[in-house]
Amino acid sequence: MNWSWLALAASLALVAVLIWTFVRTSSVYPKDDLLAQEVIASHVRSLMANHLTDIPSSDRHTVKPWFNGKLDFSPEVQDLNAQGFPLIGGRLDYLDNRPVAALVYQRRQHFINLFIWPSTHDADRTRKPLMRQGYHLCYWTEGGMTYWAISDLNNAELQEFVQLMQNPASATPSPWPSAQDDADLALRLNEPQSEPRTSAAILTGDSATSKLSMRRMLLSACCRPLQKASCPMPIAVSHNPCW
Repeated sequence: MNWSWLALAASLALVAVLIWTFVRTSSVYPKDDLLAQEVIASHVRSLMANHLTDIPSSDRHTVKPWFNGKLDFSPEVQDLNAQGFPLIGGRLDYLDNRPVAALVYQRRQHFINLFIWPSTHDADRTRKPLMRQGYHLCYWTEGGMTYWAISDLNNAELQEFVQLMQNPASATPSPWPSAQDDADLALRLNEPQSEPRTSAAILTGDSATSKLSMRRMLLSACCRPLQKASCPMPIAVSHNPCW
């Protein structure tokens, strides 16, 4: 009889320990945090294996149809090239125990993985930023779809990317030069020019170079009347009184 009571007590104690462990693990590692670890692992794996895309293309009308027949949903693909986030392509990935779409965008030398799959929540969830292992992440739910964005890009620019994804109608290029443009221009102003570039050559060049070259020409034209007195304008061209 005593052995029976001891066995019962031991069984109850074991059950209590298991329940306590499960509750503690669930509180310390909620589902979103565990999913964040999966997202990080997929992002790192895509960079390490040099397998960012299954369909390399900057054309959203090429990337979006590629997913047809490969997934049970159709991911929304935005063209953000004019806003400084060019589309690189897409691929299939596996998260949250299901196949998902992975769209790849780029910001300078930084890659952004955007994972998309159908949501299990009826209501939309506002975006929530996270930082794990040096990566910035942001996830939200909208229109019955779950979105996870991850990059080693700084958080401000990742949030800019997320905002553009959430509000594609407002995705218009900024008319003002960025601080990065000013820094690039300052460097180029100090570099010797191998040969003069005509306005036609500038207009047919790449977007970033065209902008910088055109601004350089305007800056030179602005400063030319002041050459005898040396142009006193600061490096930050966006705040230059000549503009």
